[in-house]
Amino acid sequence: MRAWGQCTPEQCQFVVVDNGIGLDQKYKERIFNVFERLHGRNDYQGTGVGLAICRKIFEQHGGTIVAESTPEQGSTFTITLPTRKNNPLKVPSYAPDNSFNS
Repeated sequence: MRAWGQCTPEQCQFVVVDNGIGLDQKYKERIFNVFERLHGRNDYQGTGVGLAICRKIFEQHGGTIVAESTPEQGSTFTITLPTRKNNPLKVPSYAPDNSFNS
């Protein structure tokens, strides 16, 4: 696995590349659905919720995650998040103080 990132004043982008099983591009959106598995439970571990949770987290922060892949050659996940200046962090009402906003 390889990972790197870069930031501009507007956004940060992170790329994660693996050498896993890969997938056909026609499934590149389907893998982000909760409980969605492209293979049987006996073939590969996992519950089918990991990528769905990741997408939800990134979207909640104004970002995106996309997948590009080739079967048997691995996948590339590109994550883009706006900088804090462009998407101020909202502190939940239960936070003990505003330390997250400093």
